[in-house]
Amino acid sequence: MWEEKLKALSEKCQLKRFDSAEDSAIAELEAGLNVELPGELKDLLKTTNGLEINSTMVVRFLDEMKKDNNEFRSEERITNSFMPFDNLLIFGTAGNGDMFAYGIINGKIDKTSIFVWNHENDSRTNIAPSLEVMLDWWVDGKITV
Repeated sequence: MWEEKLKALSEKCQLKRFDSAEDSAIAELEAGLNVELPGELKDLLKTTNGLEINSTMVVRFLDEMKKDNNEFRSEERITNSFMPFDNLLIFGTAGNGDMFAYGIINGKIDKTSIFVWNHENDSRTNIAPSLEVMLDWWVDGKITV
């Protein structure tokens, strides 16, 4: 599925993909963050470990996801300034400081809804029903943050 989707997106934008992520690296991220990644994100990462669209890392590398999530959940300067991030799985960036994430409820990601965390006002807004739709809307300019 992702091969065709990425090909279609690359016809509309400047898209850069990377080597695929290994299953073991994905499992290590899940264990480290204590949450199972949604199937759509896992499948994308098995196709490309990160996705850059028009010079923005809309989907970050696995090691950056780990770093981002650990930092946002434990860094004192962040935990003292914003609502907790334990209920978000940050996976990408909008290129302006805002971050893309899935919602975590009771330790699970049951819905594929995509949220954006606004770094200026600490809001978390549902912007798309799935990663695939989010990427389409991002490329088409329907999502602006």
